[in-house]
Amino acid sequence: MLPTRSNPNAPLPQGFTLLELLLVVALLGMVALSALALTDTTDQQTRYDLTVQRLRQAREAVFQMRQGPGGEVLLSGFAVDLGRVPLSLSELVQGVDRNTGAAFPPFGPQVPLFDPVPGPDGLNDGGEVPLAGPAWMLSKGFRGGYLPLDPGVQDYRDGWGNVSSVPAEDELNYGWVLQTDLRSWVLRSLGSDGLPTDPSTDPDVFRHDLATQLLPAQWMVDLSTVQVEVVNRTGQVLEVAQGRLRVCLLVYQVGRWRRLCSDPNNQQPPVRRIGTDPGDDRWRVWGMQDSQGQSLVPAGEHLLVLCEDPDQVPFSSDDTPQVLNQQGGSPQVYATRVVLVPGVVSGPLVLELRVP
Repeated sequence: MLPTRSNPNAPLPQGFTLLELLLVVALLGMVALSALALTDTTDQQTRYDLTVQRLRQAREAVFQMRQGPGGEVLLSGFAVDLGRVPLSLSELVQGVDRNTGAAFPPFGPQVPLFDPVPGPDGLNDGGEVPLAGPAWMLSKGFRGGYLPLDPGVQDYRDGWGNVSSVPAEDELNYGWVLQTDLRSWVLRSLGSDGLPTDPSTDPDVFRHDLATQLLPAQWMVDLSTVQVEVVNRTGQVLEVAQGRLRVCLLVYQVGRWRRLCSDPNNQQPPVRRIGTDPGDDRWRVWGMQDSQGQSLVPAGEHLLVLCEDPDQVPFSSDDTPQVLNQQGGSPQVYATRVVLVPGVVSGPLVLELRVP
């Protein structure tokens, strides 16, 4: 039986008009667009945050200074291990020297080399004296694992996955822009559009370039005015026949060694004798430079060595770490390891002369 209307005179129910349907569709479209815009903004923010995080990680991979559990200063990073900043991000990841194409020496004890006459670049180039004592070797070389990479991933891109338009450059820096003069180090992401952007003219913060940098004062130490104190603990007077004594610093740099020496211009009185009596048992000297006149060295551990210079001409063939005491005995090497920390004044560097 068919249902009957209770009130035959009531108006029939009306459906939606075309205008109402169009309004509903428009509202649904606006909601969908709003949700899409919100999702896109969230995605962009996630990519932005990831880029900021990776910039911080890259900087710490090059150099990091932090406080240990006992309050001591801990230094780490590529620059501490290899004596210079990386020339590309691929050096941090692959461990291959961009200049030579050779693998970096693996991390481990390295024998310091004393070169009387360094090469044109200030590094040893043959005719060295190795200082192979266990107390003198420095732990240097490529550790690996400087950058956190996902399993199976061999590159390190920013949050937007930017790729350089030049394939060779992309292989070196994975879409980042890296600038360095071996002192300052600047790494930059080109933002969501992968193009250089002027933030003063573009309101979209996600297109802005993001960067991190290391300045020389943040990872290097200037020895131009450093004070070095040599203290005689041998129990006998130390006296050289001629010339003068100098203090040298041996600095590791990617498998080679840079030597700095005190008073390279002979502006301080020559020192040929260090006694044993209080006040006479120490000698102080100020300032150190390498053969190129440079006084900046990377932070980290280096070797301080007493040097004999008979002809009083620094970086010449007679320079030697084998100091002959005219009071008796055979030539000896006097050396000690020192740690240099940027921005920290902790008094003079001290080289104690002791009987081997």
